[in-house]
Amino acid sequence: MNWEVRFIQSIFLCVLLSFSICVLDAKAEGLSKRIIKSAVKLSGNEHVNLSATAVNSLFVLNCVSDGVVTLTNTDKDMKRGVVTVFSKEMKEILVQATLNSNESTSFYSVNNCRCFICWAPKDRRDTLTWSVKQDSVEGLSERSAIQIEAGMQEVSHLDNMDKWFVFTAAKNGQVKISTVGLTGENTTLFIYKDSAEQMISSSNYTANSLQSEVIVSVEAGCSYLIKWSSAFTNKSYNWNLTYL
Repeated sequence: MNWEVRFIQSIFLCVLLSFSICVLDAKAEGLSKRIIKSAVKLSGNEHVNLSATAVNSLFVLNCVSDGVVTLTNTDKDMKRGVVTVFSKEMKEILVQATLNSNESTSFYSVNNCRCFICWAPKDRRDTLTWSVKQDSVEGLSERSAIQIEAGMQEVSHLDNMDKWFVFTAAKNGQVKISTVGLTGENTTLFIYKDSAEQMISSSNYTANSLQSEVIVSVEAGCSYLIKWSSAFTNKSYNWNLTYL
C-alpha cells in the first residue's frame, strides 16, 4: 500500500473518530469519556518535541489565556500529517489542516477552556514531531479588554475578530463614541456597563453613513465596555471617545 493511500486512510480515521464520538455519545456517554481520559494532557504556554503516532495521536490542551494557539509540524524528517482541533468535548471542529514540516496552523483560544488535538501522520507507522504555543492577545473578549482613556483610538479586524475595550469614567457626564468622519468601513458598536450582561447602547448606522456613533451618560469611577464588531468589516479603522 503506497503512502498516498495510507495518508488518505489517516485523514479518514481522524474524521471518523470525531463523527463516531458525536453520534455514539448519546447512546454510550462513556465512550467519549474513555477516549478523552486516554488523551495526553498538555498545560502551560508552550510545548516542544511532542510526538504523535497512530497509537498516541490525541492530546488535550488546557488553554491558559484568551488568545492564539499555534500548532507547528517540527518534524526534521519531513513527515506530513493532518491535525484536527476539537472543542466542546470533541463535538465541534475548530480547525483542520494538512501540515508539512515547518508549517503551522492557528486557532483562537478562550481562557480556562480545553481543546482536543488529534494528529493523523501520513504513514500510520510514522512518529511525527510537533509543537504547540499559546499567546495571549488583548481585546479578544471582555476578560482581556484593552484599557483606554478619552481620545483617538484604533481597532483592527484583520483577524476577523470582534475587539473589546474598557473605559473608566473620570467624571460624571456624557461621552460620545464615534467612527463618523474617520473611516469608510461599515462599523458596528456595542456599549456595556460593568459587564457584557448589561448592554446600554449600540449603533450601526449614523448620519446617513455606515459608521457608528453613540452618546452615553457615564458616572465617575464606573467602567464601560466597548465592543467593535467584525460583522461587516475585516479592516482597521480609527474611532474617537470624547467628553461632551
